[in-house]
Amino acid sequence: MSIASAIVLYCVIWALVFYMVNPLWQTSQSEDGEVVPGTPASAPVDPMIRKKAIVTTVIATVLFALAFLRAAIVFYARLGVTVERVMTDNGSCYKSHAFRHACKELGLRHIRTKPYTPKTNGKAERFIKTALNEWAYARASDTSDQRAAHLPAWIHSYNWHRPHGGIGSAKPISRLGLNGDNLLRLHS
Repeated sequence: MSIASAIVLYCVIWALVFYMVNPLWQTSQSEDGEVVPGTPASAPVDPMIRKKAIVTTVIATVLFALAFLRAAIVFYARLGVTVERVMTDNGSCYKSHAFRHACKELGLRHIRTKPYTPKTNGKAERFIKTALNEWAYARASDTSDQRAAHLPAWIHSYNWHRPHGGIGSAKPISRLGLNGDNLLRLHS
């Protein structure tokens, strides 16, 4: 899934959830007993848009995290990798009952990083630093779209061709033990 696809998916999820949340907590002017002249009696007293947007964002983020988790499991299964555990930060979407239930359903052990301790999240922090240095700021881009267009090629190079010091100057893909038959299927 590309970044653009992920953003579109999140926006669609958000809009659908907002459509369901919008009718909640509404009191019409007629129910309240004070109809403002020039407005229909069924108009809401206070639409509470901010509260609804916050609730929608929380729900949509949890749903997106669940969709991403399932997509990651499928992606790694295609590479022959069985995921046994998942490490996340302490974001509300990862602390939700829904995420816990999904991990249990998928047979995953859920591990959370220790708050305010970069040491427990060092690999992710290092990846972000490398991505910024080698992809985001390595070349001048006129637009964010132009920069984003280079991301898939950089991720491919990072995983398939770039030696990593932390694993004995091997390439990450070599850790999967793929044979030549898989090369044509996965590396095109």
